[in-house]
Amino acid sequence: MKSIKRIRDAGEIELVDRKNIKSTDHVERKVASKSLDIVEEHRLKREKRQLSSQIREMAEQQERDSRLERMLDQFTAASIERPEWMEPKSTKRRHSTAVTMLSDTHFDEVVKAAEMNYVNAYNRRVADLRLETYFSNVITLDKDYMTGVKNQGLVMALGGDLVSGDIHDELAITNEAACMSTALYWSARLAEGIERLVRHYGRVHVPVVTGNHGRTRRKPNHKFRAESNWDYLIAHLVARELKHLGDKLTWNIPVTSDVKWKIYQWRFQMTHGDQFKGGNGIAGVMSPIMRGDAKKRNLEEAVGTPYHYLMMGHFHQLQNWGDKMINGSLKGYDDYAIAHAFGFELPQQMFFLVDPEHGKTIWSPVRVTTEAERRFWDKPVGERIDWLSQGVLV
Repeated sequence: MKSIKRIRDAGEIELVDRKNIKSTDHVERKVASKSLDIVEEHRLKREKRQLSSQIREMAEQQERDSRLERMLDQFTAASIERPEWMEPKSTKRRHSTAVTMLSDTHFDEVVKAAEMNYVNAYNRRVADLRLETYFSNVITLDKDYMTGVKNQGLVMALGGDLVSGDIHDELAITNEAACMSTALYWSARLAEGIERLVRHYGRVHVPVVTGNHGRTRRKPNHKFRAESNWDYLIAHLVARELKHLGDKLTWNIPVTSDVKWKIYQWRFQMTHGDQFKGGNGIAGVMSPIMRGDAKKRNLEEAVGTPYHYLMMGHFHQLQNWGDKMINGSLKGYDDYAIAHAFGFELPQQMFFLVDPEHGKTIWSPVRVTTEAERRFWDKPVGERIDWLSQGVLV
């Protein structure tokens, strides 16, 4: 058998340059005029298959490129249209009920700015401004921020610790007034603010619980807990003062430690929170509150009065945990908090809406501080030492 090299040198076959191949037919015409042996025939057939595969791949790639080019042309030419559901439409306003909580006001307690590194201060004049700001902002939230929602009324929950009290010696010494004077002064201020809420919302319901600072005994008591508490007396004084408002203003001032109410199908329960003990480390207040809520839910389920939402104060930390809500404080950061290195929080209170279908929905803090109150803070103590802030001495 002749070798391939000798066949080529003898001119018995013409090799094909792949670069000049335009189709497989071209190859067939070239090889038709030559007498080929079996080896050469197999080689050319293999080469034909390879070339056919390459031509097919090139054609497919060209088709893909064409499709991509057409697709890009469509994208660049098409205009982006806003979906219909994103277009603003005038729809019927939804109805809801607003809820706010006022607790841990600690009226007539004195917190000196100098002892707080000037991050907070509290006294009667500061509390007056913050309470006024609270009532104003509860109205502003509904009037300016709840567009498209018609509130059918307001639940204003009084969550306890309205007064500083004298349960500790240091409070009895430093309070701005005695408890009886505190109750008389602040019941008038609360009555004025609640009447403003009634004028705006039309209807207001006020459920009340008592806190630990309002008790009249040094040690906590379970017998007559509510009836021996300054919070209980203040609530009754305000209710009597606003009796002329009739059914526009309703109250629930129980002698129990908890109070319940229902909005649409949603059941609420409020407690002050001082019965939830413990809590430290990373979990902080979460541990006692989660344990306490679980025990309360088991109890209420057993007696046939389950609730959907639990509200409380006491911890001075505004928290929204879905079905558990903890209120902030009007007093704000104080000596006790800074001594225990608790997290800093501005004075604030709770506000949210209840939807008939979805329950608790929109949630917002009620800010209560203003720059105007700083004129009632105590002034810095001591003189400034200039050379300490002038860099290295030479």
